[in-house]
Amino acid sequence: MTEGDTYRGEADAVVQIGTMHGPLTVGGSRGCVALITSRSTLSGLVAREGAVRVTLDVLEPEDAVALLGEVVGVARVVAELEQERHRLDSLASSEDELSDVRAAFSWSYHALSPEPRTAFRLLGPHAGREIGVDAAAALFGAPDARFARRLLDALCSAHLLREVSRGRYHLHDLLRAYAVERLAEETSPKERTRTVRRVLSWYLLTADAGRAAILPFSHEVPLVPSDGLVIPAFTDAEQAMRWFAVERLNLLAALDQADGEGEPGWRLTGPLAVGRYGRDS
Repeated sequence: MTEGDTYRGEADAVVQIGTMHGPLTVGGSRGCVALITSRSTLSGLVAREGAVRVTLDVLEPEDAVALLGEVVGVARVVAELEQERHRLDSLASSEDELSDVRAAFSWSYHALSPEPRTAFRLLGPHAGREIGVDAAAALFGAPDARFARRLLDALCSAHLLREVSRGRYHLHDLLRAYAVERLAEETSPKERTRTVRRVLSWYLLTADAGRAAILPFSHEVPLVPSDGLVIPAFTDAEQAMRWFAVERLNLLAALDQADGEGEPGWRLTGPLAVGRYGRDS
């Protein structure tokens, strides 16, 4: 038996499921172990059966090539990568890149319950590369950060979103394009505008709260109403400066987006104007 045959034999023993119903039983022996793979986090299985969950991240390109080389042979990997490169070149020149993955995204998207599905759509127009829980609460129109975190975690469980650090989430560019598509198809332009204005207002008002914490005697200017947005309260200048450091790129992206959305008041806002100066200098 070759190593390839051994690998395929072991692979045949892996149980692949999307959902499970009823208790998990494994051969009736204490020495048996079930290995279950799924795009979902299978939280119910962990809670009911005491399963141990291991979340696998994406392999680095060189590690992925090395693993495939061990399984199917280096020559085949090289040949298929070359073929894939030609296919992607053709795809980029002849059709929308998103079309190749739209079906896979659709399966995960339509498996969501209504609230996380709405949250996924609303992430589409967020301008920054990452989003924090509080900003997501404003974007979603959620009552508080805890509710927003549940929605974000549901999207991570469906592998439609990635938590890159504690409380910080990243939406892949292709998933963002798909979210924008779904938003255009399933949400009215008026609701899309309200969504963008909510999160832009949140960044504006939070930045102004940071300004007041750092420069308490600085000049205040009239701003947009909060309209129920939960604005963080900074206890001191150091906390506000940490927030600016984390959100700097999002603030710059929000400023550019506001220009495009026809929100002229944003261009005159002190904290964001400072951010623009930092980018241009």
